[in-house]
Amino acid sequence: SSLFNQIVKDERSIVSPIAGTTVDAIDTLVEKDGKKYIFIDTAGIRRPSNVNYGTEFFAVNRSLKAIENADICILVIDGKEGVTHQDQRLAGLVNRRGKGLIIDVNKKDLLPISLKEAENQLKRKLFFVDYAPVVYTNAITGEGLNKLFQAINKVWEDYNKQHKTSFINNC
Repeated sequence: SSLFNQIVKDERSIVSPIAGTTVDAIDTLVEKDGKKYIFIDTAGIRRPSNVNYGTEFFAVNRSLKAIENADICILVIDGKEGVTHQDQRLAGLVNRRGKGLIIDVNKKDLLPISLKEAENQLKRKLFFVDYAPVVYTNAITGEGLNKLFQAINKVWEDYNKQHKTSFINNC
């Protein structure tokens, strides 16, 4: 939600360290450099065994529906925690659905390991989505947002690229 607020340049989402604060998907149109983007801030998706039936259950289902409806998904990884098993599951879900994917390591300033070690961990744990660009950001300061938009534009271009049938048949 902090990253979403920084992108839309407004306090649209409630930010809290308490899990489950974001319960509804919020979408906002953003214009940057003459291009229009629709960003959707969703609830974090915890393991099903950790989700109680009720508000969070429905919030997670709305988040999964947002993935289904998206063209490009930005998987936000907490730099302080590193890649979790749930991050791997979500990357796999996005991959299976054929969506464009960008991996955003947020809280770059709080990485407990060197940037090189963090990159190696990403390569090791998310090897199955090695096509996805990785961007390091700081949602509080806005550091890395330009690189995030560059990655979005590149993934959008690749996502919409058309190939000749002969090229596909030769693969």
